[in-house]
Amino acid sequence: MSEQEEKEVLRSSNYLRCKVAWDEVKEVIQTQADLRLNLEKQDPLKSFCQDNLYTDQCQLYDN
Repeated sequence: MSEQEEKEVLRSSNYLRCKVAWDEVKEVIQTQADLRLNLEKQDPLKSFCQDNLYTDQCQLYDN
């Protein structure tokens, strides 16, 4: 491919659409990775107790 042909491809709307779509894919992948990390850090008992306040596992007792 000649340099002129390369420049035409880079200016074409198909290339620009692909570039925008790929940028969006990268953002989604990053968001999924961030969410996965947040879920791994989250305490499962805490999330359980938020929905089940009155179960025995979630009661706090003063001694």
